[in-house]
Amino acid sequence: NFLNLFLGIAIFCVGSYKNMLFLGIVIINTAIIPMQDFLALGGESRMNLPSTVSTANWSYRLNRGDTSIELAKRIKSLVKTYNR
Repeated sequence: NFLNLFLGIAIFCVGSYKNMLFLGIVIINTAIIPMQDFLALGGESRMNLPSTVSTANWSYRLNRGDTSIELAKRIKSLVKTYNR
């Protein structure tokens, strides 16, 4: 609807990755968000580089210790807040 579109455009203009996560949650009813985004990792942790053939594509793996109880609580809060 119009309100979701307006909020999405407003959030997109701010540019923060956290706001981009919110954008996905506002407009759609299901969101698949890479862990790299929750962990605020940089470009070195990309899942793949589009339009390339490389052994590095799709090789990212979450390491033991990358997650925390605090991160799990934050994700749980987002899920509950946006009813996802």
